[in-house]
Amino acid sequence: MEVSDVDTAQTLSDRINPEGIHKVLDILAKRYCPVPDSLGLEYTWTIQQIECATDVMFKHPEDLQPVYDEIIRTAIFTVKPDNIATFPGKRITCNCKQEVGTNYNQRILGTRIKHHMGDVSIKMYDKFGCVLRIESTCNDVGSFRVKREVNHKDGTTTEQKAPLKKAFIACTSYLRL
Repeated sequence: MEVSDVDTAQTLSDRINPEGIHKVLDILAKRYCPVPDSLGLEYTWTIQQIECATDVMFKHPEDLQPVYDEIIRTAIFTVKPDNIATFPGKRITCNCKQEVGTNYNQRILGTRIKHHMGDVSIKMYDKFGCVLRIESTCNDVGSFRVKREVNHKDGTTTEQKAPLKKAFIACTSYLRL
């Protein structure tokens, strides 16, 4: 993989606009699935899963390898379930029903370490020997609770901790070393 112009790639990534994507999806839905429109209904675009990745690119593989090896070793031997639980903002209690763990895999293309708690995971791997990718995934964004405005059935609103709304989110960033 090669990105010839990292600054342009970052600029394009920063311009991703969820509202614009919703408009394109609305146009496609009207064109290819017109039945809801003919009934006076409309689509609501939401997400169930999310992935956010950060690529740290090194000019030379020999610059990444010693750093990567040390990070992997540290992550294997020092990161414990209590540490993993802090990533999704949770604590491990006697009522915890989610599986918490770490997986380390060696593959032809390289190695990968993955910490996970239930539907949430963070993994790190080396891509092509010169890109350090850190990737967070969540298979149910509603599992995160955030302080936000909540609309009640009686028409009132309050600010309180509630499940994250499943609105479309996009996140990509590049860091060059």
